[in-house]
Amino acid sequence: MGSINLLVNGLKKGGRMKNLLKKLSKLRGRIYLVGGAVRDQLMGLKPHDLDYVITGLTIEQMVTLFGDAITGTNAPVWQTPYGEIALARKERRYGVGYNGFQFYVGPSITIEEDLLRRDFAINAMAIDVETGKLIDPFNGKADIKRKVIEHIDQEGFLEDPIRVLRAARFAARLNFIIAERTVKLCKIAATILYSYKIERISLEFEKALKEGNIVTFIENLIDMGVIEETFPIFKDFKVIPAGKGRHGDESLLEHTKIVCERMPKDSISQFVGLMHDIGKIGIPDSILQKP
Repeated sequence: MGSINLLVNGLKKGGRMKNLLKKLSKLRGRIYLVGGAVRDQLMGLKPHDLDYVITGLTIEQMVTLFGDAITGTNAPVWQTPYGEIALARKERRYGVGYNGFQFYVGPSITIEEDLLRRDFAINAMAIDVETGKLIDPFNGKADIKRKVIEHIDQEGFLEDPIRVLRAARFAARLNFIIAERTVKLCKIAATILYSYKIERISLEFEKALKEGNIVTFIENLIDMGVIEETFPIFKDFKVIPAGKGRHGDESLLEHTKIVCERMPKDSISQFVGLMHDIGKIGIPDSILQKP
């Protein structure tokens, strides 16, 4: 696994982060690196987007440090030279859809409370930038070792059904399996995905395209038993034959996966590969099986 100390030392390289740590110390605040960057570092991958959470401060103190927060977001977020920074927060659903959450921020909210609202244990870890300590209340590091995607909180998971798609996408991207208890929750959560705007669902689909794992993403949704609630056009992808001749006994999914693996990895090429044989859906097997 990747070294946490190596990552923390890199963050502190130069004086900018050290100056911020001094300011936070005077205000009794702490800053943590959170989410995907921590996961990727532990997996030995290069972290890309650096997201931080600060505890112990008020919104007014954050404005003094970083200026006005980004508008148009559900909770205050600051775009800074260090990366994206948010205050530790808790959340609660009050309505339907992606925007149906009420967020609570304040100096009393702990990093552990902030991590509790996240989707999977592998994404719910933090590193204290000052000390280098790993905060891992839900055993995400162990899940990385086991190569498992597992949810944290049942109530929180069901309040945000888009996590069904995220489970399938992360499993495809990281070549992990989805824990059985998480699969069971996905089957329940998928029934309320209709409450989300199509743009939010499409965003996860587009991410799977960009990551070059779109067919495995679809396969994971089929295997979880949620394909009819998500992308029903692909519900028979694993049982429809690709056709006789050079396709042998391949299913449409198997054949499409081979095609996508050979295609360029940009989103458009991957989408073309995914859909190139879509016309075979609905055609009787007796016709597809003809040589």
